[in-house]
Amino acid sequence: MTDAQLKSSVSRLFATRWLITVLLVGSSAASLMGCEQGNSSSTPGQKLDAALANGEQKLDNLKAESRTAGERLSDTASRIGGKVTAAASDAGVTARVKVKLAGDAALNALKIDVDTSAGRVTLTGSAPDAAARDRATTLALSVEGVLAVDNKLQAAFPAR
Repeated sequence: MTDAQLKSSVSRLFATRWLITVLLVGSSAASLMGCEQGNSSSTPGQKLDAALANGEQKLDNLKAESRTAGERLSDTASRIGGKVTAAASDAGVTARVKVKLAGDAALNALKIDVDTSAGRVTLTGSAPDAAARDRATTLALSVEGVLAVDNKLQAAFPAR
């Protein structure tokens, strides 16, 4: 669920709560004014008690629905937050791997692309030789947060 969808859901929730409140007040007022045709022997106090009981029941139902909607929104927000955190974590891993590769004199970090998804790093591009290619894997694995490395670097010259 996107931020816009989340905001829309929250807006609908508040609009629904406002509408139910207005309906509760209206039905209570109608009951107090004697709109109950079938029970003309009720006193105004009894009508008030019945209207209040009805309003309390509707309010309890609204609270339960609001809690459920709030829990769904909270779950959705947690999932979105988790995705954002994972993306930020992957970006951090990518940056740290690039720094490690740039610190190695034998590797030309500008010729190596680093992509990270769920802690799995993919290296693409070229390395000067097979030894440098293998060193790139070792360096990437040494970075915190890296779970695996898929080294697709092409070695320009074989190791001797």
